[in-house]
Amino acid sequence: MILSVDGRPMKTVRLMAFRTGSSYLIGGGVTGSPGFIGCMRQINVDGHYKSPLNWKDEEFCCKGEMVFDACQMVDRCNPNPCEHIGVCKQTSEEFYCDCAGTGYAGAVCHMSANPVSCENFRQSGANASPVDINIDVDGSGPLKAFPVTCEFFSDGRTYTYVGHKNDQTTVVNGFEAPGSFVQVKLF
Repeated sequence: MILSVDGRPMKTVRLMAFRTGSSYLIGGGVTGSPGFIGCMRQINVDGHYKSPLNWKDEEFCCKGEMVFDACQMVDRCNPNPCEHIGVCKQTSEEFYCDCAGTGYAGAVCHMSANPVSCENFRQSGANASPVDINIDVDGSGPLKAFPVTCEFFSDGRTYTYVGHKNDQTTVVNGFEAPGSFVQVKLF
């Protein structure tokens, strides 16, 4: 299938499937599978222009669910309202953000799914110790969550261990001016 928009072949990241046969379902679908949601200006079937204004009543699957001569579709995903690389998806009525794998939750992937500290994690009912978790010290701010090890003691103390991936020895020879040694995080 070649999808042409305004006479130009277009690439799309959306998966579109069409079944060939004696009939074509345009603007709808087979019961139980999603149909097309969007606007179509010109429909060509097998190289022939098929104007929806000339369709017969028996050619409609869902009378009253399509609007002709007007595109009332609003792209609620442009610009993307989802934060932290959330994926915006929409139906004909609403949008939602898929926050899977982002470390964030909420309607627009704004709330961090990670605690802000080991103590915060402990207060949420954690009792295993030591435990490796990700913490997000600034919540939904610009800093990404990073891994730590939390250790809880019966006397109420909480230790937070921040590791690194630099196994090489760093020689420090006396006092140097601030900023003379910088450790780049490699998470």
